[in-house]
Amino acid sequence: MRGNKQSPFLLLLIVFTYLCSLFDLWCTLYALDFVDGAREMNPAFAFLLQWPLLAVIYKYAVLPLALYLLYRSRSSRLAVWGIYLCALCFGGTALRQLLMLRGYF
Repeated sequence: MRGNKQSPFLLLLIVFTYLCSLFDLWCTLYALDFVDGAREMNPAFAFLLQWPLLAVIYKYAVLPLALYLLYRSRSSRLAVWGIYLCALCFGGTALRQLLMLRGYF
């Protein structure tokens, strides 16, 4: 297990995850407004999008709080794996959206 020392790599993963999350939010909102047939693939977030302000608050406040709590718990192997999993999921989502955007330019 890790000590409570700072971990630059985990901090980098958290910043990466947060930026990918914001990219996902704005790509989703843009696509839903301007791309025919676009839909949110995550059922929980699709439900939240019924109130777009709540979706924005979630992405700007709740997700960073959760990432912060994972980082604060970094002495737990489970929290570290949670940070890795979040970075992988949000990074994969951002990559998928970038590849889809390629078709529009």
